[in-house]
Amino acid sequence: YILVDSMSASIVHHENQNNPDQIDYSTCKIIRVASYRDLGFTNLHTQKPFNTPGFYIPGYTYTDYQNAFFYTFFRRPFTHSWFIQFQFNCPKLIPNWFYEWWYYFGPVDQIYPEPILKTSLPYYQKQTPQPSIPILSKIAFHIDMGIPWICSWHFHLTQLQPDMPMSLVKQFRVKWWDKYDQERCSITSMQKFFTDNRNIEKSIVPQSRSIPTEDQRQHSRQLIRQY
Repeated sequence: YILVDSMSASIVHHENQNNPDQIDYSTCKIIRVASYRDLGFTNLHTQKPFNTPGFYIPGYTYTDYQNAFFYTFFRRPFTHSWFIQFQFNCPKLIPNWFYEWWYYFGPVDQIYPEPILKTSLPYYQKQTPQPSIPILSKIAFHIDMGIPWICSWHFHLTQLQPDMPMSLVKQFRVKWWDKYDQERCSITSMQKFFTDNRNIEKSIVPQSRSIPTEDQRQHSRQLIRQY
């Protein structure tokens, strides 16, 4: 609820056709990963009310917001999966804590088709500034190229240390979406993508120069008064 109320994600649950009480899978489109300043917090523990009234708690903190990104995807083990993608205009200024989320729920190199991992991603990274945390460039790649993935989780018994009792842990699974159009990640498509973006950036400059100065505004006001 926090992610939807803060306009950070759009979530849709898809019911089982034979059993409407059971959700087979869910889709999540990440609209933004906001910083505490983006949401109007002064610190991590300041509370703000929900935009949509009627929820059983009065508000949430930025820590609650961070936790929501994790707890939301623990809906049900074994028989439920998430279809996850970023919105095409999702801001790329992503807080560093999101790296932990990506570690658990994000795709791993093993699921990418070879052309994307060995050709498309390296080309993209050469064309874009490298962030302080390298994994953020892969997140930006998913945003710009519209690459979704499938994620699920389950419980697993394992022995973490020799001579220690068995431990119950969460185990995550990620899968490539086979219906994704890999042509979007071709070198030709990405060259066009970067060219179009540069043209947009250049077109903004002449428009900004055409904005009248304060002297020009005052002169216009004088002419209007005289008229």
